[in-house]
Amino acid sequence: MVHVPYRGQAPTTLAIFAGEVDILLTTTSDTLNEHIRSGKVKLLGVSSPGPSPVAPGAASIGSALKGYSVETWFGILAPAGTPPDVLAKLNAALGTVLAMPQIRDRFLSYGVEAKASTPAELHALIAAEIPSWRKVIEERNVKTE
Repeated sequence: MVHVPYRGQAPTTLAIFAGEVDILLTTTSDTLNEHIRSGKVKLLGVSSPGPSPVAPGAASIGSALKGYSVETWFGILAPAGTPPDVLAKLNAALGTVLAMPQIRDRFLSYGVEAKASTPAELHALIAAEIPSWRKVIEERNVKTE
Protein backbone atom coordinates (compact mmCIF):
# COMPACT_ATOMS: atom_id res chain seq x y z
CA MET A 1 0.00 0.00 0.00
CA VAL A 2 1.33 3.44 -0.93
CA HIS A 3 0.46 6.54 1.10
CA VAL A 4 -0.73 9.38 -1.14
CA PRO A 5 -0.87 12.70 0.73
CA TYR A 6 -3.70 14.83 -0.64
CA ARG A 7 -4.17 18.46 0.34
CA GLY A 8 -7.50 18.23 2.10
CA GLN A 9 -10.72 16.31 2.03
CA ALA A 10 -12.04 17.54 -1.32
CA PRO A 11 -9.15 16.16 -3.42
CA THR A 12 -9.15 12.97 -1.34
CA THR A 13 -12.86 12.45 -1.96
CA LEU A 14 -12.45 13.14 -5.68
CA ALA A 15 -9.60 10.61 -5.81
CA ILE A 16 -11.79 7.77 -4.54
CA PHE A 17 -14.60 8.71 -6.96
CA ALA A 18 -12.15 8.81 -9.88
CA GLY A 19 -10.59 5.47 -8.97
CA GLU A 20 -7.16 7.04 -8.35
CA VAL A 21 -7.01 5.31 -4.95
CA ASP A 22 -8.50 2.05 -3.73
CA ILE A 23 -8.97 3.03 -0.10
CA LEU A 24 -8.97 6.21 1.95
CA LEU A 25 -9.08 7.28 5.55
CA THR A 26 -10.98 10.53 5.84
CA THR A 27 -13.61 12.36 7.80
CA THR A 28 -17.20 12.15 6.69
CA SER A 29 -18.92 14.75 4.58
CA ASP A 30 -22.37 15.20 3.13
CA THR A 31 -21.02 14.43 -0.35
CA LEU A 32 -19.17 11.31 0.74
CA ASN A 33 -22.16 10.08 2.77
CA GLU A 34 -24.41 10.51 -0.27
CA HIS A 35 -22.13 8.22 -2.29
CA ILE A 36 -21.97 5.70 0.56
CA ARG A 37 -25.78 5.61 0.71
CA SER A 38 -26.01 5.19 -3.08
CA GLY A 39 -23.51 2.32 -3.04
CA LYS A 40 -20.89 4.08 -5.20
CA VAL A 41 -18.46 4.00 -2.28
CA LYS A 42 -18.30 1.28 0.36
CA LEU A 43 -17.72 2.21 3.98
CA LEU A 44 -15.28 -0.30 5.44
CA GLY A 45 -15.27 0.94 9.02
CA VAL A 46 -15.39 3.83 11.43
CA SER A 47 -12.41 4.98 13.49
CA SER A 48 -14.34 5.31 16.74
CA PRO A 49 -13.66 2.81 19.52
CA GLY A 50 -17.17 1.37 19.16
CA PRO A 51 -20.29 1.55 16.98
CA SER A 52 -21.21 4.98 15.62
CA PRO A 53 -24.68 6.43 15.07
CA VAL A 54 -23.16 8.21 12.07
CA ALA A 55 -22.74 4.86 10.30
CA PRO A 56 -25.13 2.30 11.78
CA GLY A 57 -23.93 -1.24 11.17
CA ALA A 58 -20.42 -0.21 10.12
CA ALA A 59 -17.56 -2.08 11.72
CA SER A 60 -15.49 -0.25 14.29
CA ILE A 61 -11.77 -0.36 13.53
CA GLY A 62 -11.27 -0.28 17.29
CA SER A 63 -13.04 -3.63 17.60
CA ALA A 64 -10.37 -5.23 15.39
CA LEU A 65 -7.35 -3.17 16.48
CA LYS A 66 -7.38 -3.00 20.26
CA GLY A 67 -7.03 0.57 21.50
CA TYR A 68 -7.47 2.18 18.06
CA SER A 69 -9.49 5.36 18.20
CA VAL A 70 -9.14 8.40 15.97
CA GLU A 71 -12.15 10.65 16.25
CA THR A 72 -12.73 14.07 14.78
CA TRP A 73 -14.15 16.62 17.17
CA PHE A 74 -15.21 20.23 16.97
CA GLY A 75 -14.91 22.62 19.88
CA ILE A 76 -16.35 26.05 20.40
CA LEU A 77 -13.74 28.29 21.98
CA ALA A 78 -13.87 31.77 23.50
CA PRO A 79 -11.10 34.29 24.10
CA ALA A 80 -8.96 33.85 27.20
CA GLY A 81 -10.37 35.85 30.07
CA THR A 82 -14.02 35.37 29.10
CA PRO A 83 -15.96 35.55 32.39
CA PRO A 84 -17.00 32.12 33.74
CA ASP A 85 -20.68 33.14 33.88
CA VAL A 86 -20.61 33.99 30.16
CA LEU A 87 -18.95 30.65 29.36
CA ALA A 88 -21.57 28.83 31.44
CA LYS A 89 -24.41 30.63 29.67
CA LEU A 90 -22.98 29.87 26.21
CA ASN A 91 -22.34 26.24 27.17
CA ALA A 92 -25.89 25.80 28.49
CA ALA A 93 -27.37 27.30 25.32
CA LEU A 94 -25.23 25.04 23.15
CA GLY A 95 -26.28 22.00 25.19
CA THR A 96 -29.93 22.93 24.74
CA VAL A 97 -29.57 23.29 20.98
CA LEU A 98 -27.58 20.05 20.57
CA ALA A 99 -30.24 18.16 22.54
CA MET A 100 -32.92 19.07 19.98
CA PRO A 101 -33.79 15.99 17.88
CA GLN A 102 -33.99 17.98 14.64
CA ILE A 103 -30.50 19.40 15.24
CA ARG A 104 -29.03 15.99 16.16
CA ASP A 105 -30.64 14.46 13.06
CA ARG A 106 -29.32 17.23 10.82
CA PHE A 107 -25.79 16.73 12.14
CA LEU A 108 -26.09 12.95 11.68
CA SER A 109 -27.15 13.49 8.05
CA TYR A 110 -23.83 15.31 7.57
CA GLY A 111 -21.92 12.47 9.23
CA VAL A 112 -21.41 14.21 12.56
CA GLU A 113 -22.48 12.97 15.98
CA ALA A 114 -23.23 16.15 17.91
CA LYS A 115 -22.42 15.83 21.61
CA ALA A 116 -22.36 18.59 24.17
CA SER A 117 -19.69 18.70 26.85
CA THR A 118 -18.42 21.13 29.44
CA PRO A 119 -15.46 23.49 29.07
CA ALA A 120 -13.56 21.28 31.53
CA GLU A 121 -14.29 18.16 29.45
CA LEU A 122 -13.07 19.87 26.25
CA HIS A 123 -9.93 21.04 28.04
CA ALA A 124 -9.30 17.48 29.27
CA LEU A 125 -9.84 16.06 25.76
CA ILE A 126 -7.33 18.47 24.25
CA ALA A 127 -4.81 17.82 27.03
CA ALA A 128 -5.20 14.05 26.59
CA GLU A 129 -4.70 14.16 22.81
CA ILE A 130 -1.56 16.31 22.77
CA PRO A 131 0.88 13.58 23.94
CA SER A 132 -0.44 10.91 21.56
CA TRP A 133 -0.38 13.20 18.51
CA ARG A 134 3.02 14.58 19.54
CA LYS A 135 4.33 10.99 19.52
CA VAL A 136 2.92 10.34 16.02
CA ILE A 137 4.37 13.60 14.69
CA GLU A 138 7.81 12.94 16.16
CA GLU A 139 7.97 9.24 15.18
CA ARG A 140 6.89 9.99 11.61
CA ASN A 141 8.92 13.21 11.35
CA VAL A 142 5.81 15.08 10.18
CA LYS A 143 6.51 18.58 8.85
CA THR A 144 4.02 21.33 8.05
CA GLU A 145 4.00 22.89 4.62
